[in-house]
Amino acid sequence: MKLFVSTVQTQGQRVNDYSFTKDGEPVYVAQPCGSDQEDPDGGCGCGRAFIGMHTRKGTTTAVVREVPVTSGRLIQAGWEPDEVSALAALAEPFPVGTVVERRLDSVTAR
Repeated sequence: MKLFVSTVQTQGQRVNDYSFTKDGEPVYVAQPCGSDQEDPDGGCGCGRAFIGMHTRKGTTTAVVREVPVTSGRLIQAGWEPDEVSALAALAEPFPVGTVVERRLDSVTAR
């Protein structure tokens, strides 16, 4: 299954990059808080973050990887089916190995 995983590749390209996840950890996109809701460069940083599935910490860079997991296994682990579908759909357009960043509702190649 194609998913985003955390990476330190291209960290520092933006002055406000950060990474508190484990390199290679699968990540997801969460709703930004009120202070970042309209500005990905807001004070919190959550409007530009991917969140680690294990650490629950943020990173501003992710890379597309083919991960040896099925959507059924993610659902068994507690993820909602629509969340799993959304994660796969976000990663699908990008070739494996593409480093991406998030800016609110947009995920783009770096």
